[in-house]
Amino acid sequence: MTAFWHQRGVPLLQVYGSSETCPIAIHQTMANAFATEGSIGFPAMHCETRIIDDQGKDCDVNVSGEILIRGKNVMSHYWNNEEATAKALDDSWFHSGDIGYIDNSGCYHFVDRKNDVIISGAENIYPAEIENVLMNHPEILKVAVIGKEDEKWGEIVVAVLVRKQDSSIGKEEVLVWLKNKLGRYKHPREIFFMEALPHNEMRKVQKYKLREFVAKQ
Repeated sequence: MTAFWHQRGVPLLQVYGSSETCPIAIHQTMANAFATEGSIGFPAMHCETRIIDDQGKDCDVNVSGEILIRGKNVMSHYWNNEEATAKALDDSWFHSGDIGYIDNSGCYHFVDRKNDVIISGAENIYPAEIENVLMNHPEILKVAVIGKEDEKWGEIVVAVLVRKQDSSIGKEEVLVWLKNKLGRYKHPREIFFMEALPHNEMRKVQKYKLREFVAKQ
């Protein structure tokens, strides 16, 4: 989508944030949109941002970790929920629950939701990467990638797809499409097809419902 507009000279801007950050925390501008295509830009005015690992240490350049945000725009607490507040805020730093990284120019990149990361055979696999590749298939309309518990691997990659109208694409054709596009360990071990993916009011895919669906198969 971004490349489509940029090829026509129209800057398409990415904005990152949440309700807790009121809402803009990181963003692109018209001045840097073309040069930072594929990223979410730089910290917004009055915002401090950082990337940390699971031990709470700042990540090196181009190393993925959790995005943290601090500033006067960040919420002070969750209403009547001290436990959630303590989990989300640490020394005024808001833990976004999102995975990202900073490149050599200080530009931020979004990778995936922390809760959606699949750990298979000790490897971190980001569903968004697989989803982006699958969405380029001419016969796939919608896709969601989730993890499923597995006794041997801890989790395995599962893809849930919606075919385009009149398509009859099957599992084997999907796997052939992924060949040489992704590392073999990122390929889905199970593939399911649905008429439509479950969405909430914000049109976000409800992956918890997909996990419940897959667990019953």
